[in-house]
Amino acid sequence: MNRYLAILLCASLSQHTAYAKTYPLDDSQSQILGGSVPMQWEHFFPRRGQPNRLIGQFRVLVHLNVTAWQGHTVRIYQKLPSMSTGPFQITWQSQGKLLNGTMHDGERVIIWQGRIDRASIEDTLQMQVVADGNQLSRAQQMEFSYEIEAE
Repeated sequence: MNRYLAILLCASLSQHTAYAKTYPLDDSQSQILGGSVPMQWEHFFPRRGQPNRLIGQFRVLVHLNVTAWQGHTVRIYQKLPSMSTGPFQITWQSQGKLLNGTMHDGERVIIWQGRIDRASIEDTLQMQVVADGNQLSRAQQMEFSYEIEAE
């Protein structure tokens, strides 16, 4: 009986995930406030064994057009592609509409979940980026994107 239940559970889970289709979200009205991000050394002269990291802070006004999803329960994800000058770690604090979080380049992280009741979701994120100073040799553009899945 337990084996039969486990098989049914696995079958129902695979059917549920088969229906979850991901769509890109229009974030064309989002903007980085203040232009380029100045990076500073965490330690001017790191001691032996200390990481040689660069840290920068910036704010992003996130504006997600979710008009097509009004009335639906969804999950929204933030993505950051892998960077050739990585690895990067991004940490952010929201003003309360989106979830706070941490991600690395090449990852996708959930930033909102619930029922959509308006045409857009807006929030301001205070972001911090940490990069490996031994690998970052040139300016790197952060190209976040957003995806949505109906539940």
